[in-house]
This record gives sequence, structure tokens and C-alpha cells, in this order.
Amino acid sequence: MEVREVMGELYVGNPAGLGLAGVPQRLHMLETQVTALTRSNAELTDYVSILWLAGPDYKRVRNRLLTIYKRDKLKETLTPWEKQIIERGNVTAYSGDAAIDALLYDGIEGRRDTYVFEALYGLHPSDAKHISE
Repeated sequence: MEVREVMGELYVGNPAGLGLAGVPQRLHMLETQVTALTRSNAELTDYVSILWLAGPDYKRVRNRLLTIYKRDKLKETLTPWEKQIIERGNVTAYSGDAAIDALLYDGIEGRRDTYVFEALYGLHPSDAKHISE
């Protein structure tokens, strides 16, 4: 027989069995960590999905900005293709996207005027985030 301290507890047993002492507690700790990591992974996956969806729209708006700069500041004549860039960017810039706009209310530096969002979309920003779930 042998006495050994495992995770702050004293255990008595034979050397082979003492190797298993504390396994249930360690297993519980690992399960808790896996649960937390799974939840964190799900949140990150949601953000990546939202960013992936927002990517093309963001590019359209930025492309529009550069084309308008070319037209207005550099005084260059636009091609028909460049005029379409502005038109497509206008659609994106002036249309609503509740799921993406709701993200503007996240975090410390997020918007605080939720009444504006509610007036525009008819729901609170935190509710709009659940639409895509």
C-alpha cells in the first residue's frame, strides 16, 4: 500500500491504482475546457462568416470611392464600366443590411444610438444578430 497526494487530496492504494487517482477531476476540467473552446470557436466562426459575406459589399463600396475620386478630384472621364462600378457601389452603400449594421453596435467603440437602428429596421441590433443563426 502507498499514500500519495494527487491534486491536493490524499489517496491510499497500490502503485498501479494510484496512477488513476484524480482522473475524474481531471476529466471534468478537460470537458469544461473543451466546452469553452467549442463555444469560442462557434463565435469566431460566426464572425468569419459575417466578414466573408460582407467582403464583396465592402469591396464594392471601396471601389466606388476610388472611382468617384478619379472622376471628381482627378477630373478624368469615366468609362461605361467605371460608371457601373459607381452604380453597383451606390446600391450597396444606400441599401440596408441589418445583420452587418448590427455589428456596428458591438464592443467598446460600438455605436450606442440603438434607437436609430430600431427606427430603420424595426428591431434592436442584438435581435438582428440572431437572424442569420
